[in-house]
Amino acid sequence: MSDFIGNLIFNFSKSPFSPVTIAILTGLILRHFISITKNFDLGYQFCIKYFLKWGIILLGIKLSLSEVLDFSFNSLLVVVPCIFFTIFLVLFVGSYFNIPKKIALLIAVGTSICGATAIVATAPVLKAKKEEISFAIATITLFGLFAMIFYPFLANFLFSNNSLAVGLFLGSSIHDTAQVTGASIIYDQQYTNENVIIISTVTKLIRNTAMIIVIPFLAIKQNKVWASENSLSSILKLFPLFIFGFIFFIFLRTFGDFLLIQNQYSFYYFSESQWNSTVLFLSSISKILLTIAMAAIGLSTDIHSIKKMGIKIFYFGFIIALFVGILSFFIIKFLIL
Repeated sequence: MSDFIGNLIFNFSKSPFSPVTIAILTGLILRHFISITKNFDLGYQFCIKYFLKWGIILLGIKLSLSEVLDFSFNSLLVVVPCIFFTIFLVLFVGSYFNIPKKIALLIAVGTSICGATAIVATAPVLKAKKEEISFAIATITLFGLFAMIFYPFLANFLFSNNSLAVGLFLGSSIHDTAQVTGASIIYDQQYTNENVIIISTVTKLIRNTAMIIVIPFLAIKQNKVWASENSLSSILKLFPLFIFGFIFFIFLRTFGDFLLIQNQYSFYYFSESQWNSTVLFLSSISKILLTIAMAAIGLSTDIHSIKKMGIKIFYFGFIIALFVGILSFFIIKFLIL
């Protein structure tokens, strides 16, 4: 459906709307215009509780540590400060706007890491409510779409069709992976530069891997379980089990790729085509589970309760998005070029 919308409305080969974004927005719209009884609440809660966490666990199969070693130093030089200073800004400035801390952090990780997916992955750690998740995704989707459409032209103006600079800028300043792809396609169509697509994609993948560090950090920051307690239950509160599953599948992918290179068989059984098919299959299952979970969140969310949170959250989201873009520009301009 996302590709259909991209082709029909924007005439792109790949939609700038991710399936996760479409799912939650569709759910919100249906809930707003169609009367849904409480009989479905148990189904929504089941999807949100179990489908969401298993989708995140299987998401780890898409990330390989071996791939990180191939990423350029320049991408890391841009991505790491953008993520760090965005989280720092939210923690110390968010209170000035009287923004609920959980929403502020969700907007921060969505803006600085990987859009809706980062919000979905972080929400269980923060114990965020479904309204907070929906509002954070709506906020970063709005500004992500704006950046997807206008940043390609801004990037060309700022960097004069420099492939490295433009790719780094698009990959580090636009929120969602699908939106980064859409922006790079727009740039290529306008300025005939396919290298931008490759560089921006690599940069975006580096941002995605930051979830490995950011989610445990927020778990410790949010739950505040002190080491002096030293009980097993306290440790589990610091690191929810689904995070261990997520990390497990990252190492599974890394080890499988390593064995494939060394022995031409992954885990001494899967050929290259079989291993790639397995990874693709698990990635597809993850995407389906996350899409169902996000649709359930949308369908179970009362849009009127979102309105009560106030327009100031949108202003806050705009400031965070603008900050990431400006910081990315200065790093590229003065440290890389």
